[in-house]
Amino acid sequence: MMLRSVIFIFSILIPLCSYSQSKQNDTAKTVVKHYTIIVSDEIKEPPPPSFKSKFNSLTEWLTAVAKGNRPQKPVSQYNIGLFEAPGSYTLSLNGINTYNDGADRYSTRIDYTPRAMYCDLRKSYFRNLSRDQLLAKIVAELKSFTLTTAFKNSFLAKGGSIVFEVNGEVIWARK
Repeated sequence: MMLRSVIFIFSILIPLCSYSQSKQNDTAKTVVKHYTIIVSDEIKEPPPPSFKSKFNSLTEWLTAVAKGNRPQKPVSQYNIGLFEAPGSYTLSLNGINTYNDGADRYSTRIDYTPRAMYCDLRKSYFRNLSRDQLLAKIVAELKSFTLTTAFKNSFLAKGGSIVFEVNGEVIWARK
């Protein structure tokens, strides 16, 4: 008797629930939009294995870059990267611009490379520092350089921003 009651109740409930769900699906309007955004970046090459920097400090390097060859066209962002190898660190600098290459297509291109693109950090610069301490020291020195007249009178100050690529920190941005 109990089994018949359960079967009878389910025979009424299942079609009823099914009908209410199909009714809701018929009245609901589903809109599907598909977006594709394509972004391409140029990859920065590490310095050659035999590379040795002639600069004694980060500030000396940046001053040489500021006085060196200028970009051929305006640069929206200067990136400072850090190449890491066991027992050595090398900074690099280049200027990039982002271009709209059509609907939903963007490319980031390196439009400026200074002659003095790389700077080795001396072992005494990073001796006894953790990686986080080293990054903080580099960022502090980069920010300090942006306060100098060498920076303020250079093409670097005409760019949109300077970014430390390792952590994405904006070192300087035009106001």
